[in-house]
Amino acid sequence: MSRRALTWQLVLFTVTVLVSSTGCGGGKYRFVSAKGRVLDYGNPVKVGKDTYVSVRFQSSDVNVIDLPDRLAMPAAEDLSTTWVLAKKSGLVPGRPYKVVLTNQAFSGNNDFWNGKYSFDSTPFTVTPKDQDDQEIIIDVGNGTVTVK
Repeated sequence: MSRRALTWQLVLFTVTVLVSSTGCGGGKYRFVSAKGRVLDYGNPVKVGKDTYVSVRFQSSDVNVIDLPDRLAMPAAEDLSTTWVLAKKSGLVPGRPYKVVLTNQAFSGNNDFWNGKYSFDSTPFTVTPKDQDDQEIIIDVGNGTVTVK
């Protein structure tokens, strides 16, 4: 299968996940849009051929059980390490999220980071600001998350 076909499959899958996740608690919260990059010591994360970085935001607030997870959609200009969240499927400002990362092939679910950044293992957390179009930079090499 060509890279273009795999890319479209990924985009369609991501849209399906985003649409299905917005039904849970959608009217209860106000969401903000965000975009970002995944870096390694300030440089784009190196990914293999036909692989990408999946970025998922999961609520780390144990008192909130109805806040939906957010799977960031890869940005069109660089499917491997940049991502976007539209306002409808964005983040709730002021709520803490764990940042779950996987580095996987377009055609499979194998995480080349072997779960290093899974929900139980990730060192990354973020509390979004109360503004749209904020940029969230995740640097796996430095172990930092920066919100601009």
